[in-house]
Amino acid sequence: DFFEGSFLANYFISDLKVSKSALLYDASVFGEASSNNFRKYFTDSDGEIVLDSAVDFSQGIQDIVDNVKSTKPEAVYVAVESRENGFEVLKGLREKGVNAYFASPISIFDTENISKNPKTFEGSLAISPEIDWKNNLKAKNFREEYKTAFGEYPTNEAFYAYDSLFMINDAISSTYHGESADIKSISEWMKSLTNWPGVSGLITIDSTGNGIASKSLKKITKTQVVDVGQYTIDAEKQEGY
Repeated sequence: DFFEGSFLANYFISDLKVSKSALLYDASVFGEASSNNFRKYFTDSDGEIVLDSAVDFSQGIQDIVDNVKSTKPEAVYVAVESRENGFEVLKGLREKGVNAYFASPISIFDTENISKNPKTFEGSLAISPEIDWKNNLKAKNFREEYKTAFGEYPTNEAFYAYDSLFMINDAISSTYHGESADIKSISEWMKSLTNWPGVSGLITIDSTGNGIASKSLKKITKTQVVDVGQYTIDAEKQEGY
């Protein structure tokens, strides 16, 4: 999931012809890793990051929103884990008249929030797992059971955490030899994984232990979350799109 940044950086540069972007992120592992990936890909592609800032949400967002506006970016990537924090930034930017392209994890784009704030969300972009909802019964069941248990649909992170847990379980079950699990064997099993059927889609692990996964780029249009396109990312090459 850290490589969302390179997906969006590529889309900004290649499709939207963006040359200047603001980059905001929180102190989470995801925020730091995804922002690093965006920063590297965007600048390597001759893009300019006009504002590069960690956000301390406990201090409010007024100053950071003012700073974004003053730098006049063509796009803003907000790499945060919290749905509330991501929406707070988006809302603050729109209220200040910042109409740059906005991109963030799909987790902030819940249906209820979009329906209540259609103008705020209009045109926003997000990356999500590419899930075949028609045929992936495991994903459908997980999504509904999660909603029943927690009162909301799962975020990207919930899908990935679920898959990670059961992938490790399968690795241990497949390499267990009587008394203990062999760490080396588990590692080799993981690196040979091809099209493992997870709730987030088919997962392949490359020889370095990184993932090769399909993602879907989404755009909010008239309160609807619509597909822009599907892309495959090879984490070993750190490329998206």
